[in-house]
Amino acid sequence: MRTIIVEDYEEMSRVVAQEFLGLMHLDQQRINLSITGGSTPKRMYELLVPEVKGKEYFSNVHFYNFDEIPYRKEDREGVTISGLREQFLTPAGIKEENIHKLDHTNYRKRDEEILADGGLDAVILGLGWDGHFCGNGLLFGDRRITPKYYEIQKLYQYVDFCAVDPVRGQVEIKNKYLFTDLADFELYWCQCSDKGVFRDVEVQLAPGEKKVLDLELGRPCNTEFYLNLELRTKEKTLWCPAGFAVAKEQFVIDAFANTYDELVADAPLLVDDTYGSLRVMSDDVNIRFERRERNQLVSIKVGGEELLQGPMRFNFWRALTDNDRGTRAGSRLGCWRDAGDTPGIYNNTKWSIENYKILDGGKKVVVVSGATVCTQPECKGQVVYTITSKGMEVDMQFFPNDALPEIPEVGLLFELPPDFENLTYLGAGPEENYIDRCNAAQIGLYNTTVTDLYTDYLKPQECGNRTGVRYATLVGQKKVFSLVAEPVMELNVSHWLPKEIENTWHGKDLPPVTKTVVRCIARQQGVGGYDSWGAHCNEKYKNKTDKTYRLKFQIRF
Repeated sequence: MRTIIVEDYEEMSRVVAQEFLGLMHLDQQRINLSITGGSTPKRMYELLVPEVKGKEYFSNVHFYNFDEIPYRKEDREGVTISGLREQFLTPAGIKEENIHKLDHTNYRKRDEEILADGGLDAVILGLGWDGHFCGNGLLFGDRRITPKYYEIQKLYQYVDFCAVDPVRGQVEIKNKYLFTDLADFELYWCQCSDKGVFRDVEVQLAPGEKKVLDLELGRPCNTEFYLNLELRTKEKTLWCPAGFAVAKEQFVIDAFANTYDELVADAPLLVDDTYGSLRVMSDDVNIRFERRERNQLVSIKVGGEELLQGPMRFNFWRALTDNDRGTRAGSRLGCWRDAGDTPGIYNNTKWSIENYKILDGGKKVVVVSGATVCTQPECKGQVVYTITSKGMEVDMQFFPNDALPEIPEVGLLFELPPDFENLTYLGAGPEENYIDRCNAAQIGLYNTTVTDLYTDYLKPQECGNRTGVRYATLVGQKKVFSLVAEPVMELNVSHWLPKEIENTWHGKDLPPVTKTVVRCIARQQGVGGYDSWGAHCNEKYKNKTDKTYRLKFQIRF
């Protein structure tokens, strides 16, 4: 069955009409004709009627359309069944039993189930195809806001905030509006940290073109803290409610101060080194490295509860974005797709436990693990685990070969049980953000779920990333997985592996949830491109292979 879907693009009228006539000449074709609103269908009818009038081209055509359209009233006569019956349906010889009315109520119900390319009518009829061309707007097809919206909103704001002395609250405000005075807005500011809000005040101001505002602040704490500013509307308007923020800015003060402490070594550890495994144990903690084939960290038990569902491993891949596909990253960078996996028959990673040391009178154990990444040519890596009864420090270094192309992502991947669902993190948010798409993100303490981190793009792809993460805590049933970065890292938590997301064409077809995938990332490449059909992200946002990558963080028990 072939479906013709005519969308509201004026220049497509003639092309679509010619394509339709070509299909009519094919034998034994059932044609479903689905029309959306606008001038294109009108023009297409004008082109088609002289060609088909008096012929039996349309004897097997099924026509689908709305008979009531609650929008674009000026086009109703041209696109509804009632308006088209005399103009097109009767002259074309379409049978009455082949004319099908569609219900807007049913459209809304079905549209919420799946987003697909091909126009609204294709979604209604379940005829959406697997492609995803041009599904790149600031809103999804069901008018939910995409994370890109907030980045554009920030970049387009008409007021700039420049730091003079943010510790004391001295900030320069520049009005870039052409005709609007800032007296129409009020300034809201707050001093806060991961411990909460210290002070917050609303200030009335009308600064003209540029003005230095002195909030007369002091230092509220000895750790990293933030000065957040918002310019809000005073009154409700036609386009926004009262209190809507038209401009935002954040100043980070004493960045990374006192966010990372050395692990306390307060209880003796027992080391059990056998042919099959290397175990490091205390009363409540049992950490196991497999020593036969994998030579990887495979188990972390705390209080008898297993935290890992699979071995820790390198990860060099992300689910291809639409822009990645445009740059042919799947083939161009394909050497990295399976490079972190082990064991396997492809270009995977071979691990080895090089040595271990018992320090501080048996209260600290350092395990050194080496890795050979079997790309062509090979790359090297090393992970040093420093273990105490209170936690484990993971210090990763990766040494790529500079003959290889850029790396989509450099980091470590953990598979946890699926009940790890609730996430609290101190980092950039609240929406997903990347190194080249983080202007709108602000550092803060955010609470979310792994399910909500997933962004339902038209084609499942890389999503849910967070930059600037200082620490994060995942909570499952009776267990906690806590991470503290030194000093900062990127974090991506999902219920699916990158390759599972990449290999799925619609969100509804993702595999059942059987795990929680935690990616601790030294650096993920930028996602932007000057176009989506060949342009790479900016050079400074690429992960070049002529440098060493390092990632250091703690897993707190």
